[in-house]
Amino acid sequence: EIQAAGGVLVAISPAPPDDSVTLNEKHNLKFVVLSDTKNELAKKLGITFSLPETALSNYVALGKDHKAFYGSEVPEYPTPSSFVIGNDGKIAWLHHEIHHSRRSEAADIVAALKALKAQ
Repeated sequence: EIQAAGGVLVAISPAPPDDSVTLNEKHNLKFVVLSDTKNELAKKLGITFSLPETALSNYVALGKDHKAFYGSEVPEYPTPSSFVIGNDGKIAWLHHEIHHSRRSEAADIVAALKALKAQ
């Protein structure tokens, strides 16, 4: 649907490149998964948050070591966000949600693409 509406889907993950490739192969994804391991793009977009030390300790206790996985001392993560970017490079539509389980719907992205195309 997204391609039919004139869009190109790209996912950007804080996971290391090897993990992104593995994810893509494992799930036979039909889109590219890029890595932003230092959250450089996420910071520029203003979509990062840091975990408090107590929460970070809980993650480590559960076997989820931020430094080991991301290769970074900074416990910083991007929030789930979706963007529709026009040919002019400007953000035409944005869905940004701090809660990790609330994601944008494909129908909303397609509607934003169609609205952009109609301009």
